[in-house]
Amino acid sequence: MRELTYEEMEQIDGGVLPLFPIAVAVGTGAAIGYRNGGIQGAVVAGTLAAPAALFGGIAASSYGAARVMFSAYSFATTFFANEASRNVGQGGNS
Repeated sequence: MRELTYEEMEQIDGGVLPLFPIAVAVGTGAAIGYRNGGIQGAVVAGTLAAPAALFGGIAASSYGAARVMFSAYSFATTFFANEASRNVGQGGNS
């Protein structure tokens, strides 16, 4: 493995722009969570939207098995966020 040059590091460093899609995902997740479970649902879904968006972004920029794996992670995180926002505040069956 070799070290990156300054020019290569500048190409990789995207500043704050890559955070914009994650912020949009968190806002959208919070809105959907609020619809499903009120304030608590918004917190849960908004919190889980960030890793789901991150996994989706990694999946989009990778190939082969990594794409499949991170797509599955993104889908599973989104699924759990949706279910958790619906069930928040209902308590357990114990």
